[in-house]
Amino acid sequence: MKKLLLSIFAFALCSMANAAETVLWEDAEGVEVSWGSQNATVQDATVGAMLKVGDELIVTVSGTTDADAWPQITFKGAAWDNACGGYGLWSVSEFPHEAVFTVTQDMIDVMQNGFWVSGAGAVVTKLVYREVEQEYDLTGAIWIGNTTFPDTDSWGINFSIEGNSFLNAKAGDYIQFRFSEMTSAFFLQLFFGGWDGIKINSGEYPDEYVIDNEAKTATIRITPEYYDALVAGGLVVQAGGCTVRVVALVEGEAIISDDPQDEYVLWEGEFGPIGWNEDPENGEVNVFAYTFQPSEIATMTKGASLKFEFVCATFEDEGDNYWIAQFMGGWWTHLPTPAASERAFTDDNGNELLGFAQNETSYEFLVGPEDLSILRQQGSIKVVGHGLVITALKLIPTPAEETEPTAIQTVNETQADNAWYTLEGVRVANPQKGIYIHNGKKFVVK
Repeated sequence: MKKLLLSIFAFALCSMANAAETVLWEDAEGVEVSWGSQNATVQDATVGAMLKVGDELIVTVSGTTDADAWPQITFKGAAWDNACGGYGLWSVSEFPHEAVFTVTQDMIDVMQNGFWVSGAGAVVTKLVYREVEQEYDLTGAIWIGNTTFPDTDSWGINFSIEGNSFLNAKAGDYIQFRFSEMTSAFFLQLFFGGWDGIKINSGEYPDEYVIDNEAKTATIRITPEYYDALVAGGLVVQAGGCTVRVVALVEGEAIISDDPQDEYVLWEGEFGPIGWNEDPENGEVNVFAYTFQPSEIATMTKGASLKFEFVCATFEDEGDNYWIAQFMGGWWTHLPTPAASERAFTDDNGNELLGFAQNETSYEFLVGPEDLSILRQQGSIKVVGHGLVITALKLIPTPAEETEPTAIQTVNETQADNAWYTLEGVRVANPQKGIYIHNGKKFVVK
């Protein structure tokens, strides 16, 4: 098995040479970048599709501003989604300055459909794409660099890899470190989940690692415990007697947990009743919002449901006794799967809503591929509507033998299906005189 692993993880050295450079954007006057503003250069999907691991993106910075104490350059996806890259300018004193980014797979995942040049407190004037023939095998690379750890006194040197870089991994895969140099003083110390996470040192736990001095690689398998820590807090790397050039993910056979959880309680409490109207400035608006942890996004990636538990509030004014909800990503983007429910309807203002009866207490939907894309990019979920008091949000993993979710399901038996309900939530076949709820809207039958 060890020889098989070594043959899989070995890599070939190639000659290194710079290839063509392409100017993607240029503005002699410069554009100031700032967080949350789409005011820098934007590149379309055609440019995103040309990105290759190991190539370089070079941003020319003409200077910094007083807008931020920590000026830096980064990239955002086409939909202004997760930031990637990152180049600090606070120690740079001479301008113009070239901020050079080596493209990793993590960057490609975010930027392949197009991207923005973003950041804070910096003025950019040019963006160049440089093709590079790499010296090292970049298959599966999530980090590319040139960090040297000396034989002694190297504890102050380290680098980190964010948790988002491990979202496409699984327990059973391998993390492989590829070096340009390994001395007799070599050691490798990892912190799964950040500095306060799980520490594994190659000297203390030699069986955790497969080390090949000839191929200059060190490989460690991701256990379920390591995986949860990685997606929650990333990885911190310390070492000695080596120069790290590439950190990569290598696919392995999945490790299935012996005792998987049936559900995860993401939030419990009492929020609401939620309220929404067309003119928030002239009325109170209560919006339930929850920000996901990387580990929770990772669970949804494998297939999962989101379950909201609630109670339906009762109002003094009978005309207010109706219960509707709208599920969106963190940037007010409708989730398409809930909107496909039979209980869904569109009101006169074009709002896509779900209607509920007063006796309902929960709603569950399988997170489809489009939902996952929105939730992963925007990082959170919002629920607005009317009359619901949210009491819990739960994440329910899909059993391994089930297929990837593509549709919704509800927990309660009383789906809308064009039914009519009294204000007390009693379903009626032939509504008589009175006030009723139909598809989440109030109707007066005379």
